[in-house]
Amino acid sequence: MAKSLNCAPSYSLLRVETAAALFQMPINQTTLLLNLRRLFIIRLTVFFFQLLALLYAWQILDLSLNYSLIAGIFAVLAVLNSVLFLRLRKQMVAREQEFVLHLLVDIMGLSMLLFFTGGATNPFVSYFLVPVTIAAAALNRSYSILLTLSALTCYTLLLFFYLPLPELTPMVDNSMDMDHAMGSLNLHIVGMWFNFLVSAALISWFVLKMAAENRLQEIKLRKF
Repeated sequence: MAKSLNCAPSYSLLRVETAAALFQMPINQTTLLLNLRRLFIIRLTVFFFQLLALLYAWQILDLSLNYSLIAGIFAVLAVLNSVLFLRLRKQMVAREQEFVLHLLVDIMGLSMLLFFTGGATNPFVSYFLVPVTIAAAALNRSYSILLTLSALTCYTLLLFFYLPLPELTPMVDNSMDMDHAMGSLNLHIVGMWFNFLVSAALISWFVLKMAAENRLQEIKLRKF
């Protein structure tokens, strides 16, 4: 009985040290390279659908957008993804900070595109959840929190700073006066932002918990 009591503090200490290590636990090379390949495929898929959306806005909806500037942003993002493709072919050593940088680039690229296409009123604003989810699943807790806060900051800025598109504003009753209509519009956009905040927090917490448990199991297996 005394022996089990003596073991209990050491076991609790081990769990505390292990949990603390999960914040900065490095990811092995195989996993990092695999995640970079997955990110490359996700980028290609999103890039394809974003181009379709841009063509639809230009040819069908005839929206008044700065298409040349938006195309320039697409070109920069395409070049960056090409660099990632060449980097993956060379099988160079991957670092976790590199993966973080790629996700930050995705967040900034999306923010620039949204700035010129309606800001937080653009339905593509929900794509901010994708890098947040990837970070929670593939990175340690510190980097995941950093990327979640980055996405939330960009989303928040897009509530106030963007080029508006009347076609993307929520429909309001014609009987409403202008002040009431603008109040409804603000409430709708703030509601979308709050929904993102709650969703990002829940996804990050849930996925981080799963990732932490998986890494905890890995640590236990290495000790045997």
